[in-house]
Amino acid sequence: MDPQIKTATGGRGMVGVLPRAGLVSRFAIANLGALAFAAAASVLAIHWAGDLARAISLPAAVIIIASIAVIPGYLNAFLLLSLLRSEEHTSE
Repeated sequence: MDPQIKTATGGRGMVGVLPRAGLVSRFAIANLGALAFAAAASVLAIHWAGDLARAISLPAAVIIIASIAVIPGYLNAFLLLSLLRSEEHTSE
């Protein structure tokens, strides 16, 4: 079996050769950066949670703030860092 195969876009690829170490490190860096962003957003949202807890209960305030700000911020930071660390592959 020939290790050179045609890909769907017409480029040439190697069977069984995937940059797994690079993929894992890119994922880890993006995840750690996004977690750091979420931690910073959580620290900044403490006063917001206290103000909102006066109108509703504290657990409800934390759930609302996490749903509105912290979780979407984590996802956006992860996406941004993943895209910044991605390698562009060009076809020959």
